[in-house]
Amino acid sequence: MYASLAPGGVYCCVTPNRLSGPHDVSRGFDEVATGFHLKEYIITDLAQLFTQVGFSEIKVHYRVGRKYVGVPVTWLRPVEWALARLPTGLRRAISHTRLFRSLLTIRLSGRK
Repeated sequence: MYASLAPGGVYCCVTPNRLSGPHDVSRGFDEVATGFHLKEYIITDLAQLFTQVGFSEIKVHYRVGRKYVGVPVTWLRPVEWALARLPTGLRRAISHTRLFRSLLTIRLSGRK
């Protein structure tokens, strides 16, 4: 994706967060995606990959009214860190609440 963008172009990736998954057919019998989703990410890991390939101005986007607002990835690190340390059942229960679903859905952008 990075190579296909013009200088100054922006790539936006929307994907489910691993902490609330898995998000494929393995959901009912496994803790890690083993079906169609070969790899699921958390915001922190995906932001690191964006940085490694050369993206800058990496932000997570949240809908506020009719607009999307970009916030720094660092704001979400403590949330992901805390959730990742919870037992699977509790983590899934929390991550499926309305608040955490909106916090954890990955809408990550980076500028070339």
